[in-house]
Amino acid sequence: MQPEPLNLPIEASIAYSDKKGNYKKGIEKRQQKTLSKVTPLLSRILEPDEKILMAAKACSPMGFFEPLGMGAWAYYFKRCILVLTDRRILHLPTKTDYAHRDSVAEIRFGDLDSVKSASFLGYSFTFQYKNGKKERFAKVQSADYKRFKDALDARLVASGLKPTTAMGRVHLCPRYVKPLSEGVYSCPKCHLAFKDMATARKWSILLPGGGYFYTGQAGFGILDALMETFLIVMLVLIALGIDDSPDAAATLGVIAIALVFEKLITIMHAGHRIKEFLPAEKVMQAVPVRPGQSNRPLTP
Repeated sequence: MQPEPLNLPIEASIAYSDKKGNYKKGIEKRQQKTLSKVTPLLSRILEPDEKILMAAKACSPMGFFEPLGMGAWAYYFKRCILVLTDRRILHLPTKTDYAHRDSVAEIRFGDLDSVKSASFLGYSFTFQYKNGKKERFAKVQSADYKRFKDALDARLVASGLKPTTAMGRVHLCPRYVKPLSEGVYSCPKCHLAFKDMATARKWSILLPGGGYFYTGQAGFGILDALMETFLIVMLVLIALGIDDSPDAAATLGVIAIALVFEKLITIMHAGHRIKEFLPAEKVMQAVPVRPGQSNRPLTP
């Protein structure tokens, strides 16, 4: 392999070729553009001699109620990049511009029980894991959907790997590159701290839009702050001028319920983002990896 411009070990014969195996300049440019968004993160987490087969933009799995209060915008704020390697699928939650957030999860081929693809209302992959759980990655980039599916199917047939103890998707420390435990917001090895649910809940209650700001969703934080501030002002104004009429009391009750409902939605959305293990501090940068080099990060 020739060194890649991104200094990543990319398997060009797969990443830059169409379904017939023919090299296409347009595919190379698209893949390079996608991978450039997450190159600093990949340079730290790739294993020695691991090869990137291709990448595709997508949307992270969502809970049933997660779109509540967001609608179609939920897909915008759940953007991610799926990176297929010769060993696993790397799930990289991103910002709205697809820049990495130092959040990473992996799906080992041996932990996949089945993969179902669909094209209804957008392309998607549904992964069934050996632990019985199922997750759907929606809004997969249409230009790379079929190639990603074919490359993944080929790896699953050829891998023959046994399942790991995780038996499903598991988040990794972006610095030490070891599995993290759900609900434990610190890496047990390097002690990297992650944003936690208790703090997210606290700021969601105390500050209008606080949960969104804390989890890096500034756009929704501003909108939520405006809505909550309006409800609080209305609540105070009516409370100060309240009388014994049934209408005034009813209006006060409706606004109070709306404010509580708004807070609960903020807490729910912040909670879903917290589960992606967002570092609470800057992650040490690693030297870009080159084919054949070890990419393990330096231990602080």
